[in-house]
Amino acid sequence: MSEVCIPRALLFSLIILLPCCEPAFCAPEVEWITGWGTEHEDHVFEGVHVEGGGFCVVGKCGDPDSSKVNGFVMKIDATGEQEWLTVLGKQGFHDEARCIIEVHDGFIVGGTTGIS
Repeated sequence: MSEVCIPRALLFSLIILLPCCEPAFCAPEVEWITGWGTEHEDHVFEGVHVEGGGFCVVGKCGDPDSSKVNGFVMKIDATGEQEWLTVLGKQGFHDEARCIIEVHDGFIVGGTTGIS
């Protein structure tokens, strides 16, 4: 079995310089941080960047009148401000919006619904 001998100085230089040459290793600059929610069971499952700027997120939010949750779809503008919010589901059911895609005239949302 033959061994490959790499000079230590070269190996050290590659280890130090390699992460600096690849943008994927650099953390992106944070443009804004914001949060929404209540004291109930709220969670975002997925978000997509939308045409025209901003984001659409889907998830579940606690129903204050029961122990169940409702699904929701929320549009956020490019600065992190909420533009609109739509709550999905029926009272007494456990509903979750799990995924979203943008189509030419709106969005398609997938999720779950049930009594348990």
